Amino acid sequence: MSDTADKELLNLLTNHLHEVPEEELAEVQDALNNLPTQAIEAETAPTTEDTQQTKRIDPSKLKIAVRIKLALFGNSITRAQLIRDPLKLVHMAVLKNARVTQKEIEDFASNPNLSEHILRGISDNPTYNRSYTVKRNLVFNPKTPQDIALKWIKFLNATDIKLLARSRNIPQLIANAAKKKLADAN
Repeated sequence: MSDTADKELLNLLTNHLHEVPEEELAEVQDALNNLPTQAIEAETAPTTEDTQQTKRIDPSKLKIAVRIKLALFGNSITRAQLIRDPLKLVHMAVLKNARVTQKEIEDFASNPNLSEHILRGISDNPTYNRSYTVKRNLVFNPKTPQDIALKWIKFLNATDIKLLARSRNIPQLIANAAKKKLADAN
């Protein structure tokens, strides 16, 4: 994402959060206080429903400012819920969260249920796309815009290119580009 787009988003978020009434700020603080104290990551040991005492927040019932604040400062469970929010500002706030992990970004990049807007935001961020797995997941994701998939296809290894050329879950343009790259390599 360009610097001007980042600044515009930050200004929009900042202006919106400064206009929040005191009662909404109390609601944000209450929602943040009700979050678990430790983020439960995907790589931790599996837990049962009895031992996992995490309060689920229904994002649709929260005001926009609260969702943005939770996206910026919430834990991994909250981020996973809010990345599916219909509002683009919330998506961008999740991606701007300082505690978002590379594993989460890899999961977001491979999720075909997320919007193209999120995938484009991941692709435009140089911190996220340093990882080979993120590039691979973006190319293999059928929802990734074709221009982005074509941009990252040149970084894939031969094994992944072969899988991509045979895949039926991706757009034909991407599969043809993978076939062409295979033909050029031989």
